[in-house]
Amino acid sequence: MANISTNLLDVILSPAEQGTIQTAITTIDTTLDPVEHTLTDEERSSLLSLDVSNKVFAEQALEEAVNNGSMLPTAVNTTFLKNDLQLYDQLDGIESQLENVLRKVKDAKRVAGHEAYAMSLTIYTLFRSLAAVGVAGAQQSADRLGERFAQNGGGAPKTDDQNSNLAS
Repeated sequence: MANISTNLLDVILSPAEQGTIQTAITTIDTTLDPVEHTLTDEERSSLLSLDVSNKVFAEQALEEAVNNGSMLPTAVNTTFLKNDLQLYDQLDGIESQLENVLRKVKDAKRVAGHEAYAMSLTIYTLFRSLAAVGVAGAQQSADRLGERFAQNGGGAPKTDDQNSNLAS
């Protein structure tokens, strides 16, 4: 992927596009306010989960409660169960869509970051090469860019082959 003549993402989001995305995120966030229930890590780990088999069980329990509810105490409110199952399904669909969008954002961010860093390493290497053959002013640029590596123990930057391994 690290090739100075190839750039997989040569685009930026316009201010209007950024605004559209931010508005959509705000709309989702605001719309979810009534169902928001922020949990602590302890609360999150203490709650039962509704995997596929547990969901089937809950649906069967609702069906039995509706069909044979006269045997249950009046404190059992099947509407709560029905609403919880419906909300679970709705949120499951939303979660899936958001995960797909988030994967796209993360992948595009990863590619953009990779390309930016790979091109930066190429520029640094070129300034070092120019400085080595005595091109005026190149050493100052190489030194400024080299400060990034001096902060990390002075190690050399990763090569293009090492960088391409990071993208996988």
